[in-house]
Amino acid sequence: MRAHFALSVLSFSSLVSAAFRGIEGLKGHSTSNILPNTYIVELESAADVNSFGNGEKRSIFAAHDAFYRSLKRRDVDFDVRKEWSSDVLTAVSVSLNNLSEVMTMPGVLAVHPVRLYDMPRPAKVQALDDTIPVYTPHIPTGVQRVHEEGILGEGVKVAVIDTGIDYNHPVLGPQGFGPGHKVIGGYDLVGDAYTGRNTPVPDDDPMDCANHGTHVAGIIGANVGSNPYGIVGAAPSASLYAFRIFGCTGFTQDEVIIDALLLARDANVDVMNLSLGGASGWSSSPSSVVASRLAEKGIVMCIAAGNDGDVGAWYSSSPASGTDIITGGSTDNTVQYLQRAIVSTGYGPIYYNAFESIPLNGSWPIYATSNTTTEAADACEPLPDSTPDLSPYVVIIRRGGCTFVEKLDNAAAKGMKVALIYNNAPGLLAPSVGNYTAELISATDGAYLVQQFVAGTNLTLTFPQEPAQEVPNEAGGLMSDFSSYGPNYDMLLKPSVSAPGGGIVSSIPNAKYAVFSGTSMATPYLAGSAALVLQAHGISPDTGRKIRTLFETTAAFIGVTHNETAPYETLIKQGSGLVQVHSAIHYQTVVDRAEILLNDTAHFNQTHSIGFTNTGNATLQYTIGHTPAGTAITYDTSIALTFTGPVPLSEAPASVSFFQSTFSLDPGASAQITASFTPPAGLDPASFPVYSGWVTATASNGEILAIPYVGLAASVIDMKILDYSDFYFPFPTPVILNATGYVQIEPTNYTFADKDFPAFLWRQAAGSPRVTLDLVAADAVINTTYSKRDLTSGEYAGVPIIGTLLDYEYSSRSSADSETDFNLIPWNANVFLNKTKVPDGAYKVLLRALKITADPADEASYESYLSPVIGVANSTTST
Repeated sequence: MRAHFALSVLSFSSLVSAAFRGIEGLKGHSTSNILPNTYIVELESAADVNSFGNGEKRSIFAAHDAFYRSLKRRDVDFDVRKEWSSDVLTAVSVSLNNLSEVMTMPGVLAVHPVRLYDMPRPAKVQALDDTIPVYTPHIPTGVQRVHEEGILGEGVKVAVIDTGIDYNHPVLGPQGFGPGHKVIGGYDLVGDAYTGRNTPVPDDDPMDCANHGTHVAGIIGANVGSNPYGIVGAAPSASLYAFRIFGCTGFTQDEVIIDALLLARDANVDVMNLSLGGASGWSSSPSSVVASRLAEKGIVMCIAAGNDGDVGAWYSSSPASGTDIITGGSTDNTVQYLQRAIVSTGYGPIYYNAFESIPLNGSWPIYATSNTTTEAADACEPLPDSTPDLSPYVVIIRRGGCTFVEKLDNAAAKGMKVALIYNNAPGLLAPSVGNYTAELISATDGAYLVQQFVAGTNLTLTFPQEPAQEVPNEAGGLMSDFSSYGPNYDMLLKPSVSAPGGGIVSSIPNAKYAVFSGTSMATPYLAGSAALVLQAHGISPDTGRKIRTLFETTAAFIGVTHNETAPYETLIKQGSGLVQVHSAIHYQTVVDRAEILLNDTAHFNQTHSIGFTNTGNATLQYTIGHTPAGTAITYDTSIALTFTGPVPLSEAPASVSFFQSTFSLDPGASAQITASFTPPAGLDPASFPVYSGWVTATASNGEILAIPYVGLAASVIDMKILDYSDFYFPFPTPVILNATGYVQIEPTNYTFADKDFPAFLWRQAAGSPRVTLDLVAADAVINTTYSKRDLTSGEYAGVPIIGTLLDYEYSSRSSADSETDFNLIPWNANVFLNKTKVPDGAYKVLLRALKITADPADEASYESYLSPVIGVANSTTST
């Protein structure tokens, strides 16, 4: 999450186009996913007017009206956007400027900025021709066995909160919308033209115009025998609801997500699927909070973990970061589909990962963008002027150094139409290439092509237009590279459990089919699996509350590789493992908890009780054990920043002791065992090692129950929040950027007219519970002697606060991509957060970030940066 409340981004483009010192220009920023000056304010549910300081008798007014009256008494201007009043949320969405007044008002439980969520996009999209029958995910998960028992999800209602559903698709019959059809209900909350920044225009028709929701729906409920690919939904007899929260393009907002959650709840659905989200790291976003409360009510909440595996740890997604939510990670499908290119020299053929052949007829010469295969950032910069028109060639580019799309952008600037990108690591994958025609080939094949190009060989490629070849996927059953890492900063285990999500065939609108990859595909698989458990165990809130525990404690462990000597993947990547639906339904032993949360060393929860119940008809004997997973070394101590994915693992395990390692249970009997944990020894706390594994209970009937655990062998309060390094920029951050986009070093005046204003640039090495920007006097000096005091008194470290420019709670960390993930806040209006004018004069800007778990009233709890002098000169009133 990022915020820019009083500091609008209306003039951001003037800074983006400027030449930063040592940088050709910054291409993006991460501050635009928050609506400025817009908040969801959660209120006490009781209409206790006195709690708002109005002196009225209790319950004369509703909580909302009391809140509005309190704002008016404080002379706070506001506009009401939306109200909620239910047993899971009493809140109002408002636009206002004086946030500090609201945060301190009695009767206000929480204040959240309204966040924008990007339309979910698969990590990879591939179209299908009509000749390849395939569907394999049900075998390793046990869903196939459950279907053979006649359990198909009948009677269960699943809500798809997404881009809508093409309810006329052949796999989703009976086709149509409403009672008697597969899609029995729903609502379009936004309309086709909604982008996330304009006003929704709701209607009664949740038809999909963006593919994603229809693909999700097919994974949940595609009918048996209804298509040429053998696609069968995880719960083909379940009924679906479509709640559309995206237009045809763009974003959605927390407000819309909350409305959809409450509408689905009002429709009495049993399961909700949200294949969407955005990096957060906290469990406190408003949509996370509402989803968590619905889960407490017994509705099964399945939400995608995110597709940011390349970013590394501590990057969990919202709203999936909430409590009691089934957060879905992704494993790769066990098969992949390859096309081939024929080489005129007789070499090969060269295989690439695609369903459809590259649509080229005839023979095509090649052009390599580099004459060496060791160029780590091949085509990451604009190609030289000597580059010929690339339109007649198949362009050969090495992977690495920047994104696939950035390479293709540079090649396309020289006319490129088709490219083959050769890998810089073993194996093949399906690259994310945007709208370009490009595929990935092996490093060996790429090296051969470059060698022939350099030698001047008259080599050409042809692309047979033929069905793809189905081959085993060497990575099948392992975690998908794109699947996000947890945990969140609240030390919750994220993801919860994994399911097939890489290379999944399903429906898209207009009776078509495609292969998508993403946790967006794994999550509906879990939602459909939950429908099977509900049918088998009885559709009720009580069953719904148990499903997360059933999934987590019966899952199959996932290794880093298929090598038997390799460690198990860290649980902050795989969750509890690969879902085993047959086991979740049929195991006779049940456990009373889904997971064990050990927290960090400062808040270490060492000892835990675990309860087991034998629901079967025979006495069972149990042996308790411990299976460690790899310990994730999440921080690179050489730069004090997180490792990018794949996160390195240590095989140093935690140790677990048990007060009782064997026991027996008669039918219907229960027992408790106690486990005591010791974090791994010999690891550097500065690397913030996250250790994980399972407490196992092996029963005499062959059942193996496994309770996942996770802990941090360090104190989270020691995480550096602000990135003071020059690792991602050629200068240390934070900095002030002047009106031309260069780093301000000397005192500088700004008129706040004609684009003459400063901007604040910083990166976060970790998330923070609170980040503020304040104006202080030009002669201010921050001393290093802190005292515990009430910081609401208006000063910090002896420096008086003149006024606040930004005040934001629960920010996420920056990613490793300096091009797109940093905080860039233009101050293009000379006003404070409360919209009062900043007097002309000289100031410094004080940036503060609260450490995780730290006492906000203690000055030592903050990291800070004090800027050079900024002069406000010849200013004009701005509102």
